[in-house]
Amino acid sequence: MEYCGALMLIWIPNVLTADEARHVRDVVARGTFVDGQLTAGVMGRDIKKNLELQRSDNKPTEIDRIVMNRLLDNSTFQDFAMPKQVVPPIFSKYEVGMEYGTHVDSPMIGQTSLVRSDLSLTLFLSDPTSYDGGELSVQTGFGEQEIKLAAGDAVVYPSTSLHRVKPVTRGERIVALSWVQSFVQDEGIRDILYDLTYASRRLSESVPMDASPALPEIRDKLYRAYANLMRRYTDV
Repeated sequence: MEYCGALMLIWIPNVLTADEARHVRDVVARGTFVDGQLTAGVMGRDIKKNLELQRSDNKPTEIDRIVMNRLLDNSTFQDFAMPKQVVPPIFSKYEVGMEYGTHVDSPMIGQTSLVRSDLSLTLFLSDPTSYDGGELSVQTGFGEQEIKLAAGDAVVYPSTSLHRVKPVTRGERIVALSWVQSFVQDEGIRDILYDLTYASRRLSESVPMDASPALPEIRDKLYRAYANLMRRYTDV
C-alpha cells in the first residue's frame, strides 16, 4: 500500500488475486462492447475514446459481485474511502489508439440512483506488460502522477482531480471503474481520519499493548480523536 497523504491518492495492492483478476478479465473480454462516449458527460464526449462492456439490465453479474465483495472486504479501502455508497463497476477497454483526454469526473454518477462522486477508483485487470501506454495520469500539486498497476491492484483518488488515460500504443488495457460517496465529504478531514486509523493499526500490530503502561492510553487517545472527528464530519 502506498499513500500520498497530501494528495489523497492511494494504491491498494491485491484487491483481486491473480486468478480472480484473470477470470474477471476473461469474462469481460468475451463480452459485447459499446462506444464509451455513450456514458460520457457533456464535457467528455469529444475526448473519450474507449469501449465499455454492454449490460443487458441493471442486475449484478458474477464479476460485479467479485469486484464489489473484494472492495468492501478490503480494510485499506474501507479505512481510506469510508464508503457510504459505491457505484457498481463499469468495465472499460482501451485498444490501440484509444485514450481519454484530460477531464474531471461528473459530480453525480448513476442511472437508477445518483451517487455523489467523492472518490474515483480504477481497478487494473490487464497485465501491465501486455500493453504499452494507457497510464492513468492524475494531476496533483507535484505535477502529473502516472499510474499503471499490476492486475488486481487498484488506485483511489479524488474525483475532483483532473486526470486522463494516455493513448494505448500496443495491446489492450482492461480496467474496472467505480466511484465512491464517502461518509466524510471533506477531503482534508478524510485525510486526517485515515492517518489516525493507519497510526492506530500500525501501533496495535507492531507493539504489544503490555509493552508499556502508556500504550493503552495512547491507543485510546488516537481512537477518541478519530471517533470525535467522525461525529463532527460524518454525512449520514
